[in-house]
Amino acid sequence: MRILDRIRSRQKNGRKLIIYCAGLHGQLFFEVLKVCGISIDFFCDSDSDKWGKTIRDDIVCISPGELKKNDCMGFICVGKACYEEVLESIQRERLFEVIEISAVIDDLILNDRELYFSVLRNHGKQKAADLFYDLHPNGKKAETNATEKDLAGSPKRTAVYTAVFGGYDSACFPQFVNREMDYFYVSDEKPKDLPEYYHWVDAREIIPNYITSPIKRNRYVKMHPHLFLGAYAYSVYMDGNILIKDDISSFLRESRTGISVFMHPMRECIYYEALSIVNFKRVNADDVCRQMNRYFAEGMPYRYGLAEMPVIAREHMKTECIDVMETWWDEFDSESQRDQLSFMYALWKNNFTLDDLESLGEDVRKCSRIEFCSHVKESRNVKNQECRRASL
Repeated sequence: MRILDRIRSRQKNGRKLIIYCAGLHGQLFFEVLKVCGISIDFFCDSDSDKWGKTIRDDIVCISPGELKKNDCMGFICVGKACYEEVLESIQRERLFEVIEISAVIDDLILNDRELYFSVLRNHGKQKAADLFYDLHPNGKKAETNATEKDLAGSPKRTAVYTAVFGGYDSACFPQFVNREMDYFYVSDEKPKDLPEYYHWVDAREIIPNYITSPIKRNRYVKMHPHLFLGAYAYSVYMDGNILIKDDISSFLRESRTGISVFMHPMRECIYYEALSIVNFKRVNADDVCRQMNRYFAEGMPYRYGLAEMPVIAREHMKTECIDVMETWWDEFDSESQRDQLSFMYALWKNNFTLDDLESLGEDVRKCSRIEFCSHVKESRNVKNQECRRASL
């Protein structure tokens, strides 16, 4: 029996359905259930100021103590950082039967995709919060301890590069410089304060004229090192807001694709990632629905894994790497223009999995060799081009 049907059946038999959290996360999931035609009986929260108050649609918040008076099932809707602590407390006190949020989303993805798209569109209208996450995303791949590629005896065969456009980021130059690597700064105008060890590359000589938006110009350079760094065997791409604090030569590793990336710290599925990026207003919901619908139709698996792409180390002249990069660009150029969605599709489309990459770690923001600086502009405020596939 599907999870939604099981919930309805249990409610008819007298079980109460609750959402544990009367704050933003709980109200976001209330909206998800509402779209699915599921009504809850109570909100519940540890905050006594919320007890007895109406939260949404005449539904009140009760105290955890009141749960013991009822036969309850429900969802824990809190941030990832405190989920396990809350779960342990609820199970220890035997307050209610916990249903994982992911059980509902998995049900929609596997069994009712039209309803999934309805949830996705509605989620894009709500306030932003990371409601959909995996506690241990990407499984063993996040724990990979790959052998670092030995660059001894091959100086100047690695290019480190960044690409900055549209004032999205200011120059963020390294604190640590490996003199056996060459550094490249790609932009439309040469920065006045560019350090002497940097090579400036005029982006206008690389990027096709039809690409005008800052985001697409960055991504074209990001995905095409093989077109302008052909004299180098290896490259490390860094987003413009990343500060290099220590030697990054260890990022270069052997793999079937020649690609090394960090895993996504929150999710392991593009269909979950789609919900998140729409909620954070990164892209147009209709564009994402069309893209995900095509991926469903082509057979792109769910929970295929998810990488995060601010840092990419590559053996970029390797055929397998070029194939993935070209597919990635075609998807990004044509579709909703979010790295994570299109990269995983490109990997799958070329018959690769996460096992054909090398993991640089489970969370790029925990890497001691680099540091993230603030963006000058929020990415959602940087004008992008219309999704080309919308007009096809």
